[in-house]
Amino acid sequence: MGLVDKLNNMNASTKRVLLIIVILLLVLTITIVTVLATKDNSKVVYDKGDWENSRLNPTIRPTNYNITLTIDVDGKVFSGHEKIKIVIDKPANEERRISQLVLHKAPSLLVNNDTAKFVVVNQEGEEKEHKITRTISWSINSYIIFQFKDYLKVDGTSTYYLELEWKGDLEMTFSGLYLSKYTENDVEKYLASTQFQADSCRKAIPSFDEPEFKATFDIQIIANKKFTYVASNAALKSNADTCPDFNGRDDWKICSFETTEKMSPYLLAFVVAQYECAEKYSEGKKVLHRVCGTPTQIDKGAGNFSLSQSMEFIKYFNTYYDEDYPLSKIDHVAVPAFQAGAMENWGLIIYRTSALMFDPKTEPTTNKFHINLVVGHELAHQWFGNLVTMRWWNDVWLNEGFATFAQGLGSAATSLLAKEGETSSPTYDNFLFSADQLKAFSWDCFTSSRPASVNVTDMSAFHDLFDVIAYQKGSSLLQQLDLVMSKDNEKQGGSLQEGIKQYLNEKKFGNAEQSELWRILDGEYESKSGGNLTIEDMMNTWTLQMNYPVVMVTRVSQTQLMLVQKRFVLMAGSGEDTPNSPYQYEWYVPIMGRTCTLDDRNNPTKCASDVTTLQWIRPFHTLKMGVTDADAVFLNYDARSFYLTLYSEELWTALMANLGRMGLNGRELQLLMFECGMLAQAGYQDSSRCTTLMDEIGKMEDLDFTAMQTLWKGILSTYNSIADDDDRTEYANSVKSIVTKYMGDVLIAEEDDYLSIQDMLMKMEMCVQMFRNTMVTPVGGGSTKVKCIDVILGLDPEVNKNPNYMVPFYTAKLKSQDNETEEWLDIWEIYLNSTDTNKDTLGSILAQTKEEKLIQKFILATRNSSEIKKENGPIVLSRQIAVYHFEAVLTDMISNWDEIHAYFIGQEMVLSSYVQGVVGRISTEDDLARVDEKFKDCSQWPSVQNGFLAGRQKALTTISYSSG
Repeated sequence: MGLVDKLNNMNASTKRVLLIIVILLLVLTITIVTVLATKDNSKVVYDKGDWENSRLNPTIRPTNYNITLTIDVDGKVFSGHEKIKIVIDKPANEERRISQLVLHKAPSLLVNNDTAKFVVVNQEGEEKEHKITRTISWSINSYIIFQFKDYLKVDGTSTYYLELEWKGDLEMTFSGLYLSKYTENDVEKYLASTQFQADSCRKAIPSFDEPEFKATFDIQIIANKKFTYVASNAALKSNADTCPDFNGRDDWKICSFETTEKMSPYLLAFVVAQYECAEKYSEGKKVLHRVCGTPTQIDKGAGNFSLSQSMEFIKYFNTYYDEDYPLSKIDHVAVPAFQAGAMENWGLIIYRTSALMFDPKTEPTTNKFHINLVVGHELAHQWFGNLVTMRWWNDVWLNEGFATFAQGLGSAATSLLAKEGETSSPTYDNFLFSADQLKAFSWDCFTSSRPASVNVTDMSAFHDLFDVIAYQKGSSLLQQLDLVMSKDNEKQGGSLQEGIKQYLNEKKFGNAEQSELWRILDGEYESKSGGNLTIEDMMNTWTLQMNYPVVMVTRVSQTQLMLVQKRFVLMAGSGEDTPNSPYQYEWYVPIMGRTCTLDDRNNPTKCASDVTTLQWIRPFHTLKMGVTDADAVFLNYDARSFYLTLYSEELWTALMANLGRMGLNGRELQLLMFECGMLAQAGYQDSSRCTTLMDEIGKMEDLDFTAMQTLWKGILSTYNSIADDDDRTEYANSVKSIVTKYMGDVLIAEEDDYLSIQDMLMKMEMCVQMFRNTMVTPVGGGSTKVKCIDVILGLDPEVNKNPNYMVPFYTAKLKSQDNETEEWLDIWEIYLNSTDTNKDTLGSILAQTKEEKLIQKFILATRNSSEIKKENGPIVLSRQIAVYHFEAVLTDMISNWDEIHAYFIGQEMVLSSYVQGVVGRISTEDDLARVDEKFKDCSQWPSVQNGFLAGRQKALTTISYSSG
């Protein structure tokens, strides 16, 4: 019987059972075949840990971005397309499979998921698309996750490409790719520019947005032809003097730029504007320097000074770093809305206008000094920060601290400051570095301070790292290191410079941590400690814990001193509740000083001055220091080490008795004054020492500009730190005698060079300060002596001709009026129509009025962008108005905080600084209680939390000191 006959003879029930068995066998067979066909990809696991980690996986790295951006300024939108070349590491002899790709994208960017494409190119150049099955936006860490349909097998030889398209809005913010508005010839205009530091590249471009992920960039920008200036980091491609039409359209163009050097994404930059440029090539046409702004700014020559400074600084740094500037061009661009002073984007530095443009017809010559410093700082970064970049933001202090240190070296060597024939200016060498040091001392003396190097995990608080600790303390620590490493104990240019050269050569186009710099510097360091002290050992005690030491020195014999270190905090007993330090607040303290041995102790006329050799106070040790029968001692040679000195009564008396014979420079005298006030304020010594010091300085013969430029800020700082009214009056009288002696007979500058004008303006500032304290200083000779304030007021006809007179004249005029309203309103009209630079100076004058109604008008103007730019409002409040009218600013902040926070949202850096500046001025328990009630739950405003806490700690110190 055949199979068919057998089936026909089966009953229905048997047939149904057999059919079920057949179907099950077919299903089983299909399942087995499917499993065999996909045995490695049966279950793709997507590890959520990749998303929740705040740092990207370093084994998946971009090497090149090819980006085309369409920037529609008028339409206030932009769109982009990119192809990212990616390498993925594979461990040797191990299998690696990847189920997803994670990179950064801000929530504001809209990525087209339908066109996202991931391609694998094998060693033979064959391409194969690897399917993306799902795209997830993870806003917590600003991630975008591309999940693959199947596992990606990493073979160690293939290259990978991710292609994306996206779009976004151009908004009036201060980060990412954003709009700025300005008016030229009564016409309102817009431009687009970028600010990507620290984590805002992701707001314009999906990217691996961390400093460690360096790559090259090929950029194309499509824009309307009316925007005459379209720029990125690199120069336009060869033979492309102009940008061709885009897709045959006569109103749009496409600008293609050369491939950049390997760099971090936060240094990428674009500008699309109706700008023109002043330009000049360096010697041999190696580098094109351009300063770019509105046609009006360029036509009146406002960019010429910055252009000259750019060329001088590049020349100086080429030599200092022993590494030529690696790009073919450097653009300096003024942007009307910019939160910081400037941003060091490689080859395309962006500035706020007041930090770049100088109009000699309307602005005082002193504004050149600010521009000189900012340009120098940003150009120093082109090597230290751009060529070699920190691996992560915990070392931002080294990035900014070194640029601040190097800007001082470069500024002192430029033609603005160094006289013809000199290689540098000792006046400004001292002035620049001492200003950084004193600011750092004042900031870092609280328990709310922070170590220079900190572990950064919360990027929302990142802006708080760009503070005095990063810039001024960082620079001060490098000054100290420069002294320690100098083979001959001379000034800058010793083995620190040689170590920096080696560091840049070894690490160029890469990333590094501070420990790697210390390792390289150790190769250049000849230890003078006698104990095999390494740079890392020494520097860790200064960078991994906050605050600094006071060195207490006593004489144990005629030839020996005893030195002991102690942590200095301004409020006694305020250190117990601060975090533990791995070094228990002990430091490796470098000790150098000056000694004075009298020629005749009974009738001294001069002393033999000597510089002591470098020695160390080591942690948990004292130092016995030989002084070879010296009659007087000054510690902290050249004021280049980061500590204060407390002299015993015997040593202080001897130092004062011989101060005029010791040959201390202006910087050392300034430190003496400053630490006198600080130590008195902290309760270490009586403030009468400060008056004695002023009396002795007043006896000195050589009170020229070099000394006074350095001394003046120290004088004012010490005056403000003396609490007792009688002591302040006595100190002020000593100051008056010094100022009178320095002023001499002539107040008005007879020469128009920069240093002579600075000398004149310092005398005028002193005069106004004295007038404010009812101590009017006469000038002139014999019977022709007149009050200096009258000399300044007599400049009225000259003010419009010579902008150098503007600040002292308007200040004197306002302060000399019984009814200030009319005069204030006149200055207000000048302020509203001034350049950004002049507004910075005129604002400080307006803040000095005694009229409450005028101050309220000024405060309200900070929240009216038609009167005061939004990014300037918090600065005007905390640094200008609060200096003279603190209670009004504090009341405004408490009463109108919600309005203030909403108005300045997006300006985290200046907003936090504003809160810190205002709260830090509190001096009564009642005011502290008011602000505590308002900010008791700071978590509502995380961007200002650190600023509030730091300001509160300073307020506690002031209250404690005032209460005795």
